[in-house]
Amino acid sequence: MIAISEYYGGAMENWGLVTFRETALLVDPVKTSVARKKRVASTVMHELAHMWFGNLVTMEWWTDLWLKEGFATFCSYLSGDKLLPSYEFINSMFSDCYGSAFHLDCLRSSHPIEVPVSSPNEIDEIFDEISYSKGSVLINMIHNFIGDEFFRNGMNMYLRKFAYKNSKTEDLWEALGEASSLPVKSVMSTWTRQMGFPLISVSIKQVGGVQKLEFSQERFIADGSKDENGLRWMVPITAVSEKSQTVPFATFLLDRSSEDIIIDSKVAEGWIKVNYGQLGFYRVKYSEELLKRLVPPLKSMTLPPLDRLGIVTDVDALVQAGKSSTVDLLELFWAYQSEDSYVVWSSICSGLSRLQNICEIMGYKKPMDSYTRKLLQKVLSMLGWNAVEGEKVTTGSFRARILLHAGLAGDKSVLEESRRRFKRHLDCVELIPADLRAAIYCIVMAFGDKETFETLKKLFNEESSSEERQRIGSAFGQARDESILHEVLEFSESEHVRKQESVLLLGAVASSQLGQQLAWNYYKEKHEDLVRKFPGAWHIGNVIQSFTSSFASEERAKEVEEFFSKHPAGVEMTVKQCVESIRLNAGWLTRDGESLKKYLDKYAE
Repeated sequence: MIAISEYYGGAMENWGLVTFRETALLVDPVKTSVARKKRVASTVMHELAHMWFGNLVTMEWWTDLWLKEGFATFCSYLSGDKLLPSYEFINSMFSDCYGSAFHLDCLRSSHPIEVPVSSPNEIDEIFDEISYSKGSVLINMIHNFIGDEFFRNGMNMYLRKFAYKNSKTEDLWEALGEASSLPVKSVMSTWTRQMGFPLISVSIKQVGGVQKLEFSQERFIADGSKDENGLRWMVPITAVSEKSQTVPFATFLLDRSSEDIIIDSKVAEGWIKVNYGQLGFYRVKYSEELLKRLVPPLKSMTLPPLDRLGIVTDVDALVQAGKSSTVDLLELFWAYQSEDSYVVWSSICSGLSRLQNICEIMGYKKPMDSYTRKLLQKVLSMLGWNAVEGEKVTTGSFRARILLHAGLAGDKSVLEESRRRFKRHLDCVELIPADLRAAIYCIVMAFGDKETFETLKKLFNEESSSEERQRIGSAFGQARDESILHEVLEFSESEHVRKQESVLLLGAVASSQLGQQLAWNYYKEKHEDLVRKFPGAWHIGNVIQSFTSSFASEERAKEVEEFFSKHPAGVEMTVKQCVESIRLNAGWLTRDGESLKKYLDKYAE
């Protein structure tokens, strides 16, 4: 394995010499955070998994790209969980892979896992979260569906049969079906040959003296609209209850539009959680009554972390689709005040960030900041600033995430302590722990001035560690002074900035509403230069996405659409996804803006 400066990709599984960019392989004992160590381990395991999935057995054509990328991603989390259990890889898979796959695959502009490919640009564009993340979660789902032993046997058959050959998706399903004697091909073809995923609606009813649980499925679409094609999936359903918390009382394959199951009266009296362990790739919409019943086990943390995660992320998705209100989500967040799981809070913080973007557009940033500070008080007190002997390896990342959100929301004590630690760091009195550096740099820049920026820029220029340069570069984008953000855009073109760091700086500027408009204007002016500088759909596509996808008006959607119709960048699919995201944000703002303002008024200071 070798690290290469200015490496174009993240890593590449060359048979005999695996290549990486520096931040994907090199670890510094002082400067490397736990999150980065975890990322390095994951990347190494991903590339080594390609020795089997990609090199030993190669997909027949790009249509089946997911066979290597989905498997390598799945293996990186599975092997990480076995080799480094304290890093909680499997939990991270649900916030990383499931979250990314859901986010992209709910769009009408998504694509099936098995997608026809006819040009080089199309090949580049499918190196996306569908091939990597959705591919990995579907493998995780089928692994659970048929069981570990049958899965291992089937994979053994598949790898032996196609060693030094090419394979197609159906070859994998046939091997797993033969090993398990289960209808794997029938089940999984509904997941790989059509885009999207199902929304499972669940309610309870009494018919005569019999209690029934009603299940129905429809395609989940981000704008809440109906699917005109009537897509259906074969969905592995599991459900646990207050009376049977660790052993599912229901396990079946939902292969039609709806199905009722008879349940015990004792089960019907308590809470019911569908998609136990969050192993299925689907969203769940509970009836109002069933959702209310889940609040007490959320507050008491009776449910396992991944199930607590699933409930809040499902409601968050329903809010964005207009199937629930934003106020309902903000109220549900209060049930998580005592939450002690990093993976759960990580997802809540992502939801808060999206809401911050919407509130900033509405001019309601201050009340939203106030809400955020109050919500985070308990977990902030629990975590504190300093590592405690015997705490989990991942607690440092957890602490940093909460401090970052509290600090950016204007928590005075967090801001004061961040400034104090930053000064001591600069004076070489006490270096900031690696886990906290990114958060502290962002907080001091957000509430800093031109002098703060110049100090950070000096650190950036003098730093040799790629990871540390990334942390500082990301912090630049937190500046709330338009002139500083203009300077960051200019700095991204300087000789002090590597090409791969330039992408980071541009994305950092676009991370706020103020910066996004500047970044978009910059892109329109420099379009041809940027396409030449970042060749390939993956790189320029990421730039375009970061510059446009957080806008929230029909005018912006049309502007982006028209610009790229006149100035194509070879990323038509990405542009469609960005435009759709802008319209989704606009719809969310129109639908929930007034009720959100009314709710947040009580937090105004």
